[in-house]
Amino acid sequence: MCKALAKEIGNKGPGFLAKQGMDNINIFINCNGESTGILVPICCTYTDLIDLIMSVLKLDKRSSALSIQYEVVGCLSSMKITNDNTLMFYLVLKRKDQNITSYPLQIDVTRSLEQIPANYTLDISGDHEMERLE
Repeated sequence: MCKALAKEIGNKGPGFLAKQGMDNINIFINCNGESTGILVPICCTYTDLIDLIMSVLKLDKRSSALSIQYEVVGCLSSMKITNDNTLMFYLVLKRKDQNITSYPLQIDVTRSLEQIPANYTLDISGDHEMERLE
């Protein structure tokens, strides 16, 4: 249902949801030091969220993987969104908080080795850093 809804939104614009009475949540996402906002239907699945974020960030799903997390005040570590259950917990948390900028999602992108330029080498010693070959 949500994939068809996302296609419909794309065709009719974001005002379409409000006219249809759909329940949705405004979510800010941060990736590589840049922020943007997305409108997420409450019925969104984890796969739908991944597809939406990939589309907004203009990433190729075949060569990129996402890690999604957010901070909660008083929590020692970041909360990760990894499946439908953890996404639903996050959406309910967001829905109950009236502060629109609360709990922004931090998106980390991992690209497959095919996307790394040929003149780079990947350090697999645990530091996960790339070095440019001269």
